Amino acid sequence: MTTHGKDASAAALIEEFRTQVKRYFHADIMGNRRTMKACLPKMGNAVQALDTVAPEGRMALVPLLKDADDGVRVYAAAYLFGRLPEEARAVWDEVLAGSKHPSAYLNVVSFKIIADWKPDDFIKAFE
Repeated sequence: MTTHGKDASAAALIEEFRTQVKRYFHADIMGNRRTMKACLPKMGNAVQALDTVAPEGRMALVPLLKDADDGVRVYAAAYLFGRLPEEARAVWDEVLAGSKHPSAYLNVVSFKIIADWKPDDFIKAFE
């Protein structure tokens, strides 16, 4: 695969991740647990594929830490926590302080508790 092909592939994987996160939170608001459950492995698959395609691996998700959608920011931070814990915590703190995204807010509360209590388990869950 050419460098350009890898860049295009990485961009497609980032967009797939973003799409699945948004689907997950929309399904959560609608109470559709089946769709939520289906989105989670697709998010993980996109990140794992990034680790093999993008030169910097999942670090290609860093721009999503500033995404307009708080849900996308929360999950990008979770997948980057093992590499950028301070940046991930900063995103979570921003969401807690001012998000109007109720599902993202609840995920942050859960993520912070687990990341503080058992950081190695949290990192492993998002590898």
